[in-house]
Amino acid sequence: MAKVKSSEPWIVDYLHSRAAKQKLPLDVTLELTARCNFSCKMCYVHNTDCNRLQPEELTAAQWLEIAAQAKASGTMFLLLTGGEPFVRADFCEIYEALAQMGFVISLNTNLSLLSERHLALFDRFPPNRINVSLYGTKNEIYAALCGVPAFETVAANIETLQARGIPVKVNSSLTPQNADDLENLMRFCDARGLVFKGAGYMFPSARLGSTGDRLPAARVAALRAQTDRHLLSPEELADRTQRILSGVAYERDRDCPEAQEGDGVRCRAGSTCAWIDWRGNMSYCGMVPAPADNNVLTQGFGACWEETRRRAAAVRLPAKCKSCEYQHLCNLCAASQLCETGGYDAPPPYICEISAHIPAAYQAVCEEIKKEHAHEDQL
Repeated sequence: MAKVKSSEPWIVDYLHSRAAKQKLPLDVTLELTARCNFSCKMCYVHNTDCNRLQPEELTAAQWLEIAAQAKASGTMFLLLTGGEPFVRADFCEIYEALAQMGFVISLNTNLSLLSERHLALFDRFPPNRINVSLYGTKNEIYAALCGVPAFETVAANIETLQARGIPVKVNSSLTPQNADDLENLMRFCDARGLVFKGAGYMFPSARLGSTGDRLPAARVAALRAQTDRHLLSPEELADRTQRILSGVAYERDRDCPEAQEGDGVRCRAGSTCAWIDWRGNMSYCGMVPAPADNNVLTQGFGACWEETRRRAAAVRLPAKCKSCEYQHLCNLCAASQLCETGGYDAPPPYICEISAHIPAAYQAVCEEIKKEHAHEDQL
């Protein structure tokens, strides 16, 4: 089966462009819970006490009130996430009400708790997409990284969703526990026609106060090149490598261009997107701790959105980034800058080191391909 490359429909980009001009919160993430049945080593928010509603966790009625305010403010797209949203006993109640309000709904889930009740709900109110976190292709890898040997369950549930015609995208966080399984993860997705996105860079968990268990910078760069080798043709990979070596940006995210001196937030965060955590506090990005004084229930959605826009507009990336020889390769964003360093003054060494290793990583992959072709020609 052909490899599937991720692409966003043009209409979504168009809508975000229009919303940015009108300062509308087009796309909002609702972090329904911090509870999760996994305990992933790199997670930014999880509470493993799954069966008990936390005192600060919002009720279904409170989430629906927030959603009603968001709709009145111009929100069209909702992403439901956690924690693991399926741990909520009232998830179906919340989802159905949101769907009936007319939102375009996507969902982040580890997909280990999918039930017939969920499937019946999705048959009635199909989600725009379900983003599945896939952490490996073996139960043992899941056990090492997440504390639960859940691969076979998740794989079966992915196939169940596909059989129902529900769009699925696979996201994989690459860590010391599962990085060696990258090729298997991509082959798993190829065989099922799934969009795959692997991330070797793991945020330090500012919300949990830890740096987690991360890969060396050189390995992160190598995994990035390895992923492109799988997704691109040899000609496309050679062209991308040439661009990297000559200092030219290559197919960056459309909403995240190269860093410039004093740049602010370079993605949609705080421009057309907002994140509301499980306590009801709004931020421009889920990786950034949401301020308790920006709570939607007490301040109102509109006021919180204005404050979120103000905070995002105040962000500035380090001036040093403009003169960096690797800026065309760097994925530094406001959230990673803050989480890595606690501020916006100095570039984060770990991300700088990743960028510096990328040219050699792509050169190495191209050399491997040349040697393989030379060997094939000799046979």
